[in-house]
Amino acid sequence: MKVKSIAILGGGTSAWMTAAYLNHNHPRIKITVIDKEFGESVGVGEATLLRFHNFIEHSGVDFSELFLESDATFKNGILFKNWCEKNSDIWHPFFVSPYVESEDGLQYTLQDIWSNHQDFDFKRYGTGCFDMTMSNNVAKNLDTAFHINCGKLVKFLQNHCTKKGVNFVKSEMVSHKKDKKNIEFLELKNKQKIYADLFVDCTGFNSLLNNQPERIDLSDRLFCNTACAGHIPYKNKETECVPYVISEAVDHGWIWTIPVKDRMGSGIVFNRNITSIEDAKQFYVEYWDNRITTDQLKVINWDPFYNKNMWNGNVVSIGLSAGFIEPLESTGIALIIEGIYQLSARISDDYYRDIDTEIFNNMMESFFEESIDFVNMHYYNNTRNTPFWNHVANTHQLSDKHAMYLDFLKNSEVTLDARLKNTNFFTESNWFLWLAQMGAEIKPRNFVNNGFDRSRKCLVSWKKYQDQLAVDNHIDLLKGIYKNERY
Repeated sequence: MKVKSIAILGGGTSAWMTAAYLNHNHPRIKITVIDKEFGESVGVGEATLLRFHNFIEHSGVDFSELFLESDATFKNGILFKNWCEKNSDIWHPFFVSPYVESEDGLQYTLQDIWSNHQDFDFKRYGTGCFDMTMSNNVAKNLDTAFHINCGKLVKFLQNHCTKKGVNFVKSEMVSHKKDKKNIEFLELKNKQKIYADLFVDCTGFNSLLNNQPERIDLSDRLFCNTACAGHIPYKNKETECVPYVISEAVDHGWIWTIPVKDRMGSGIVFNRNITSIEDAKQFYVEYWDNRITTDQLKVINWDPFYNKNMWNGNVVSIGLSAGFIEPLESTGIALIIEGIYQLSARISDDYYRDIDTEIFNNMMESFFEESIDFVNMHYYNNTRNTPFWNHVANTHQLSDKHAMYLDFLKNSEVTLDARLKNTNFFTESNWFLWLAQMGAEIKPRNFVNNGFDRSRKCLVSWKKYQDQLAVDNHIDLLKGIYKNERY
């Protein structure tokens, strides 16, 4: 089918990211966004993955301008505080695993090397940039991700897109007309009819356009279905505005903290079938020493799911209308970006065929499944004795991928791969560093037998390299960027 026009229904993060990217990369296609004047973002402070920066630049957006307008800060990784048990933190950095070549010409990851020298502290020698990040520093020559204010991001992208020719219709849909499986037009509250060749559903959990979703229920594999979230004022910005997300395990589930320029976005994630919303709110307010009140909290309910038919007829679901896992590991924006990339690839010649819808759905299912397995693994081997964590312990089942990696780690002949594949966000090294910090059994790799007798020196050199990186203090760096304001 020829694509001359695309209509995007919705006004949140997924809608305007889709509009920006498609408008920039498909100039012959007319892009229209339909929503009330300013859409509502579900996120209360968002954390991105590494690919966000490239996505923004490939959308024709000046990233430095977006950084300023969305109150952004830097993100080196995620610190999972008290995760498997109290006083036991897990560090998940973005700079995970450089390759080292052995004398026999083989390449090994940092984690493979560490497996032979497990007396070294894993966070400092087997991962990336732990000491630097915990000292509130950002390396000048390493990639980072970002914390952003999603509400301000939406407004910025909206202004950018409308200046670049995207048609913005400020009205709500009241109905749509279908011809067999395809939508012909949307009928709006202002009496307009919007015709398009392709419609993108960015209406969140309401999923207003995909009326026959093939929904995959994930409640047997994921454990959280509710969040209470709000804005937390800084008490001491020098110590609280850190270059990483904090995800802290607590009795009822876990609490995220994402520091942006003027405040922290935070929320408690739990299971409403185990903990009442009112009890979760009260626990959360006490956690923050009453810096926020219960009536300031936004309640977000979901049942973890994804749709197998995200592209259905001439409707493509992107964002929460396609599926939602949970906030852990910042997969929300990453899955939005991947949905946009996959859609763009399928209409690269301004045309799509039935096979394109099948490829899109298969690729997105793969990204969701890989992300689900990775998030599910985080709940493995937790020793807390509370109703929520007991529920997790009693119902958690290893995914096939999780079981495979546990077997790999016990096989001294297997080396792991740190390269990203085209169907997931998390490499084998991401699995290694998580499972290593969760106490999995790891057999030393057979490097010595392969002539790799420099491995211990490699770990020392890696630690020395990290300690000598040129860095900026996070607060000082932000003061320089936001130089026209009092920071």
